[in-house]
Amino acid sequence: MNPWGMRLRILIEWHNFLNVPVSTLSFNSDPLTIFFGPQNILSFLQVYHTFGEYLMNFIIPEEKLKVELLETSPYTSVTDHHFKNDLRNGTFHFVYSITPSDEPAPYQVFICKTHRTMTWRYPNPRTVESVVSHPVPILESSYTFLKADEPFQLTCKLSFWDEAKGEFVKVGTFNVTESTEHSLVVMRNATETSYISPVWRITILTPLDDEDLKVILTPEGLVGSLSINSYFAPSRIPKLLVAVTLPRISIHFMNHRTYAGKIPEDRLNMYSMTGLSTQVDQSFATLEVTSGTMSVTMWMHRTTAHADGYMRMTVTDYAYLTDISVLDPFHFNFKYSTSEDGSKKIHQELVINSKPIVGKVGASTLHTIISSTMIWMQVLKAYYGDVVDISKNHFQTQVNLSQILVCNDTETDLQLIQTETKKPFPICGRQCFALTWINQKVKQEVRLSCCEEKWNWSSAFPLNRFGTIVRRVGDKDFFITTENLYASQILVTVSGCFSLANALDIPIDVGVLQTNWNKETVWTLQSRTHGPSHQIRGSEVAQLRFKLTDLNCKHHGWSHGITIADLKHAPKQAKCVALYEEEDGRLVSYNIWCTLVEEVVDGVFRTLVVLSPIFRIRSLLSSPIIVSIATAKNDSKVSFELEGRGSEVEVDFLGDDTVAHLLTFQSDSESPASSPAVPLLPGGGPCIENVVHNRSINDIIKDIISDVGQNRELKSKWPFTREGFEVREWNVKTQPEAAGKVTFKSWVPGIPSVLVEAKPDAIFANLTGYRLIFREDEEDVLVLTRSAFSPKNIRGKFSFGFESTLRPNIIYWSEEMKITDNQSRSDVHHINTDWQIPVGCYSRLEINGSNMQIHITIETKLHDGILILTLRPTFNLQNRTKFPLSVCGISLNLHSIPSDDLLCLRGNSISLDSNEESREPTEASFGLLGFSCDRESSVEMDVYKSGMKYIALQYANSPWWFVQLMKFESIFDNLSAPQGIPVKRVATAIPSCQPHWANGKPIDLIEVTLALSICWTCKNGQVWISVAVDENPQVVIFNHSSYSLCYAEAESKGVGPQIEYEHFPQFRCVAPHTTAFYAFPSLQGAFPEVMNSEPKATLVFGSSTLDYKNVRRMTMLCRDSSSIEWSTPAKCEDCDEVQLIHIGTAPSKLYLKVLTEKLGLTYYVYIEQLSEAEVSATDVRARIAQSQVELPSEIQKEVPFDCGATVRFTIPLISQIHLYHPRECNQLLSTEQLMDEIASTNTALQLARPSNSKYKMKMVNLGTKLHPYFNVKIYLPEVRLIFTDDFTHAGQKREIVSLIITDFTMERHPKIGERELRILNHKKAEFWKIILCVGDIQIDNALYQEKRYDFPVLLQRNDPYESNVQEYNLMDNEILSSIINYNVDRPSSLIRIGTEFLITAPAEPQRLHCIDIKCQSFTVNIEDKFISFIFPVFENFATIITERFSLLQAENKILIAQRKENHGRERLALMERSALTLVEKPIKTKVPSLTPHITSKTFVELFSSRKLSLDSSVSSPRGTESPGLLSPSIEDGSDSLRIHHEMVSVLPETYQSLTQRLLYADIGAEYVGKLENSTKDEPEMCRIGEEAISERLLRENSNNRLNNVPIPLEIVSIIQDLANSVQLQKIHIHQVQTYLTFRGRYRGMYFAFDNSPVLLNEYLSNYVLTTKYTLGETFGNHYLMGAVYKAGNSMRLLGSLELLGSPGTLARSLGTGVKDFVVYPVKGIMLGPLAFLNGLNTGCTSLVRNVSSGTLTSVTNFAWSVSRNIDRLTLDQDDEAIIEETRRVPIDGISDGLTHGLTGFGIRLLGAIGGIAQHPIQAMMDNGPSPIGLVTGIGKGLIGAVTKPVGATVELVAMTGQGLLQEAGWVHKFTRKYDVFVEETASCSNSLLKYRWKLGLYDREPGSEKLLLALEAVEEGRNHSLTPVSLVITTEVCHFIPFSLQFRFPFPL
Repeated sequence: MNPWGMRLRILIEWHNFLNVPVSTLSFNSDPLTIFFGPQNILSFLQVYHTFGEYLMNFIIPEEKLKVELLETSPYTSVTDHHFKNDLRNGTFHFVYSITPSDEPAPYQVFICKTHRTMTWRYPNPRTVESVVSHPVPILESSYTFLKADEPFQLTCKLSFWDEAKGEFVKVGTFNVTESTEHSLVVMRNATETSYISPVWRITILTPLDDEDLKVILTPEGLVGSLSINSYFAPSRIPKLLVAVTLPRISIHFMNHRTYAGKIPEDRLNMYSMTGLSTQVDQSFATLEVTSGTMSVTMWMHRTTAHADGYMRMTVTDYAYLTDISVLDPFHFNFKYSTSEDGSKKIHQELVINSKPIVGKVGASTLHTIISSTMIWMQVLKAYYGDVVDISKNHFQTQVNLSQILVCNDTETDLQLIQTETKKPFPICGRQCFALTWINQKVKQEVRLSCCEEKWNWSSAFPLNRFGTIVRRVGDKDFFITTENLYASQILVTVSGCFSLANALDIPIDVGVLQTNWNKETVWTLQSRTHGPSHQIRGSEVAQLRFKLTDLNCKHHGWSHGITIADLKHAPKQAKCVALYEEEDGRLVSYNIWCTLVEEVVDGVFRTLVVLSPIFRIRSLLSSPIIVSIATAKNDSKVSFELEGRGSEVEVDFLGDDTVAHLLTFQSDSESPASSPAVPLLPGGGPCIENVVHNRSINDIIKDIISDVGQNRELKSKWPFTREGFEVREWNVKTQPEAAGKVTFKSWVPGIPSVLVEAKPDAIFANLTGYRLIFREDEEDVLVLTRSAFSPKNIRGKFSFGFESTLRPNIIYWSEEMKITDNQSRSDVHHINTDWQIPVGCYSRLEINGSNMQIHITIETKLHDGILILTLRPTFNLQNRTKFPLSVCGISLNLHSIPSDDLLCLRGNSISLDSNEESREPTEASFGLLGFSCDRESSVEMDVYKSGMKYIALQYANSPWWFVQLMKFESIFDNLSAPQGIPVKRVATAIPSCQPHWANGKPIDLIEVTLALSICWTCKNGQVWISVAVDENPQVVIFNHSSYSLCYAEAESKGVGPQIEYEHFPQFRCVAPHTTAFYAFPSLQGAFPEVMNSEPKATLVFGSSTLDYKNVRRMTMLCRDSSSIEWSTPAKCEDCDEVQLIHIGTAPSKLYLKVLTEKLGLTYYVYIEQLSEAEVSATDVRARIAQSQVELPSEIQKEVPFDCGATVRFTIPLISQIHLYHPRECNQLLSTEQLMDEIASTNTALQLARPSNSKYKMKMVNLGTKLHPYFNVKIYLPEVRLIFTDDFTHAGQKREIVSLIITDFTMERHPKIGERELRILNHKKAEFWKIILCVGDIQIDNALYQEKRYDFPVLLQRNDPYESNVQEYNLMDNEILSSIINYNVDRPSSLIRIGTEFLITAPAEPQRLHCIDIKCQSFTVNIEDKFISFIFPVFENFATIITERFSLLQAENKILIAQRKENHGRERLALMERSALTLVEKPIKTKVPSLTPHITSKTFVELFSSRKLSLDSSVSSPRGTESPGLLSPSIEDGSDSLRIHHEMVSVLPETYQSLTQRLLYADIGAEYVGKLENSTKDEPEMCRIGEEAISERLLRENSNNRLNNVPIPLEIVSIIQDLANSVQLQKIHIHQVQTYLTFRGRYRGMYFAFDNSPVLLNEYLSNYVLTTKYTLGETFGNHYLMGAVYKAGNSMRLLGSLELLGSPGTLARSLGTGVKDFVVYPVKGIMLGPLAFLNGLNTGCTSLVRNVSSGTLTSVTNFAWSVSRNIDRLTLDQDDEAIIEETRRVPIDGISDGLTHGLTGFGIRLLGAIGGIAQHPIQAMMDNGPSPIGLVTGIGKGLIGAVTKPVGATVELVAMTGQGLLQEAGWVHKFTRKYDVFVEETASCSNSLLKYRWKLGLYDREPGSEKLLLALEAVEEGRNHSLTPVSLVITTEVCHFIPFSLQFRFPFPL
């Protein structure tokens, strides 16, 4: 904040009728300036986290404060009193006053004739109830010319004295007349307490401009005509009044760059930044409120706050550093009130209104806002959790706010100066300057100068023309290149004539000898850069020499000299140059390319010399290789290791460049070299022949510099899967023998360097989340989790094997398959049909075992000649809940019965952990690879045609619950791979049993259910399944009985339950005194289709004769329906009636009463118990007949709890419910812990929704708290949003399109339901009803005035609309309230949207309940040329927004990865410490062995050849089962780790390290090396951390991050949309009629539709349960099909076609005329002869007018369409453009139309005659003298000679008809509401940032000079001339600055 002062006035009054004083506080403030930025937010957060807890201890709790206030009554025994006729009862004394500021005493009335006021004072504060004015003489009796029906009246204003504000506040107005009585009612009810004061005033407002009028009524005479009634009540007197007056408050939003990104852009990393980008703090926007007032009034149970003022907002334009007005100044009003009624209900109301608002949006504004938002987000990213960490913020990309960046690529100091200014911008060598124009009033062009030419200036040139130009300074030529850096940012690069680029990986010294110099100049070029350009021409270079830069005290020799002429005459302008390096006392030479690149710009040569390697080698293999390069004579050889996976190195080409070198590869040092060797010879091969020489120098330099980034990107993409894992995340430790190929291609186009690529034939990527075995040529390879490998022969046959989890010794093998080049007939190919895998599609593979089916999706694609095969699980599961789940897949035939072994589900489930502990959102899933099934190996099951997929869910140790997914054949058949199947969602509830512990033993089980929604979709051959919590279950059941009850949906016949799934007859059970959830199966099949009416469903309940208390046993037995007796059906409908049902037969019949309530789309079912002893059969029938069943009092007493939103428990029952702690899953909470949790939340237990607390389930209680009434009223009379074009017109910002919204009204108020609900504690449901109304919307086309387009208005309503903008008074609350109420109920509003939101609980989000939309008729005008122009403009707006945020998202990913990496390193250190501890204390743990059947000989061969082979004794033919490579070898009864110790003792040490790699591979590639080192010296493998190994292997398929399968972003959005389904009770969109006018061309032919009516039918749905996408698709289909394919619309559209003469328009006009001709006389004859004649006259007039206008419009439209189509036949584009321009000239009448038509006819006739000679001549000038061109020109001339006169004749008819229609007034004119907005850049005021920058006031040091104030002023000259200036005041100097900023006059303070 700037220095700021405030004056406070405190008035405390004591009254005899109050026990507490009345306090009045008045604040008068100086102008306030606030600077706010992201660093302030970080500071506030730090202060809050540091001191917030301590500050809260000093705050008195709210409830305690209320109690203290209530104990002290502020009122005495004085009672309220009403007073009548205050001023006429004789108690007041009248005194004349000269000025109205005199304050009267109690019972005094001051009358001021001068100001026509009457002021009086009561002895105590009162409220004036009403003012009644009686008739009284006003004028002298001689004024008889006034009409009797228009009597003269005086308008008077009533106001009261506000002590806090120190002024009179208006209450209302009333009139005084001579004949009638008027009144002003101030207080309408007893609760209004706004106006209370002891001093009141009446002012006569009517001005008397006519001097002839003599008013005899004076203020004292007015007293006798007024009856003033007042009311005194001590409770209405406010206890506190606060008023704040702010003349101006300015909030400057700052860009704090201290902690923002510091790394320059990739294209700017060679330059140092200077200019505006170096300034630390920059203000980019200002929000200013002037004349602001704020008042707060507090009573005992009510508080009101009011604020008003003028608001405006400006944004800095960084091109000129001027302020752009984003929000023009507008007057706003804000009022907030809160009160509490007698029932403690809180009522709040917010009222917002304003005067018309004008906003502007342009590219410059968006650039500033988006770039500044980037800086804010960069700084705020330092806030991570509760910690502010700024250590990594500097590593983010620097954001340059300037719109123009000028880079000096030379080594010479330069200067730029704006034309007509005197202050230059200095730019040193290799600097980037953020340029802003000094003066916006002069032309935006610059001139260039350099120090070497004594600062001579070049000619001026603009900076907004893209391309390269040349400017000469003295005798130096500079190349200036302008290009886009971003959509709103320009990059200007200034370079010299001669440049050098080093494309090598090492620095090089270059010696340059010029022709006119005797001394050689040496320049050093760093690696992979280009040096600064130089001001020498290529012809001036005599010689070039090169040598390696001397490093590490080594001195290298120079190469031989080379001239530019040598390079020009060399092949492809490239020559080999030998560099020398000293090694071991001898010189070693190797060759590089020296290439010459030249280009000519504006006649000036530009030269680039590039040093590049002869060869570069890139390896795309999966494993490291050894590369050897030797000469043919083997006299020298170089070997090095190349990492692979996209790594690239430079090859040292040793020896003579004429000697071929041989290139070989090895997998390791012991393997043989590859054969044959690859010959390498400089200058040979197709690469050097295909060197491109037409590339620009800038493009070559960009490729050289950016190749590092490209290579880094290539490495990050390897192995080219769509998941985008980092290379280090792939496991490549085990690799088989692989065959590869070597390819050659150009490294950088334009230079002869060759890139040698070692590529495999194919890459297999295992992303299934499981280990598998790859078999090829009887050799097996163990493929680990998330690993990539290259096979030996991809074109051969291969197969995959997977280990069974139920039978560990068995591996399931697929049939042998092979890759084929044949195209697949479908996008998802089924491999099992032909055992072939096509290339370029998705294929699915099923592997069938005896008890398992494995489903894999294989993606095949070609990437740069490499076949990529990615293996992914077909089925993927994601747990979006907050609790862990166990999931198992099951596959069955359609009519099979699952066996008992299958129902056990042992060993084949995966654990889905919850994402509660993760701080970052994780969108990953687990692969469900295998599905359990029932069949022996000899029985074949066709899963492709008859398979049914289920998943079984389990929570904790609860029973399994089976959910049917789909028929397998419906997933992929006839479906496109990218598109996928329609989405699906199933709502279900799974049982959850929690044991009740006592004395350390479980004594009982309590059952609850978890409401879940299971969603799935399919794309790219994969099925994505998500399990989420169902936030809005369909049915909630409260069991108040003493029995465990099964429940299910009743069959359609109403007898018994409906079997939910065919294979699993399972029924849920609700335990006594618990809650359960349910979803009707019959309603699941229709999802997500939108239903038109609410479906009906019924429930049945069942009970068994077994032990009801054992809930787990009851649940397991519920699978057998034969042991359950079912009740009669109970309807699920919202009604007050109680249904009586019974279960079983006499004598053990169980009677229950069921009550159903509905809240939203959820049914709440209450079950209570009736005893047969209490209710006889007769009584039951009688109660059923009466439709009312009451519970006997005895049974009511037995029910131990009340019913809320969920069951509320008493204290004894709480001990039966137990919760798990998430971090201690085996430890149950004690009763004390549970009671603490209940006390900290509430008293009701809801088990359906997850919680963010430390326990799994949260405690809520619906209906116990009172929902506050928060009413909102918003009225904006007009909002105008202007979109501007900032770049097309130099020095101007011009309007393109403007959107005008009139009478925007929004009201939110509560709505109470019809009846009380038990779920809400017998309270009525509450809704928020929100009504949004828009009176009018209009879209104006500002380009119409430029005569480029046809329509000035794009969208407009049809019928006229009267707005309230003119008569609207901002501060009059009474008028405002009436306007809002009128607009809400106004039927003529263009758009009216009514919504209802259901309120369920104070802390829960509100749910949308109903939507009702009405829209009036409107007109849309569309022109294809305008759309083609406006679309790129808005696309540029979108690009400005998106391209910056995409960069920010990439930085966010890097930051998150760094934080996760740090977290992973901490975990790794912890693992290493744990491993060392485990070695000292080995723990015996059962663990599966990895290699039980492999001999030592096999392992020795394995390590040497990098392949894994099974012994012949365990190999098996295809399609059979064999003992698994991954199967465990555990002896019965043994608990120790068993790994073949006899093998370990005879194998070498290398085998141990390999085995460790196999054991630890799945931990992650970055963990392997450290774990190997930690166990390297151990003598035996069994002592290598057994617990860590077993823990890793046992949890391999559950919580391993390598098992996670990333979910594509489009799938994530679909799943989230499915989980958060749309639930609405009603959607109603009323019928809409629009009129469409379209003009455009299709394939060259002109089409136009004239005012075609399009009718859109209404949409109504009374039950909506769907997704957002499906709902939008339903709307689109409804309106698209109705608008296009509806018969009426199609006929209307065809009838409006102008090419047919608009017959539909003609028919409508004729119909209107005939109707009026008949209707008006018929109506008139009923009223008499005269009325009949009037009606006949009106009808005839209408008939003539409509027939004439319709016929003339039809002919005119037909002529326009024919004329435009004939224009295309002339084949003369110039003539067509001229004619089109003349058509847009406005025609005012018939004479004007005839004149334009004849003029155009004459011009086109002359053009037709002259075109016969013009077109042949023009053809010869363009194409030269050729026969074809001559014939073409003659043909055009002859065609034009025929078509142009015809078109001119038709055009004459059209223009004449148009003029006649205009003169007769038969054309509907579209008019703009406002003039086109044009803002001159020169008129914009300088921003605060501009002054700070120019004056160097950066506030970097404490006590430095600071800017205080900047004002725009005017200087008066000697001859009274006025000059704009600026007055800038700092803490030290007052600056007097002319507006041009060329000089200033400082005056020290």
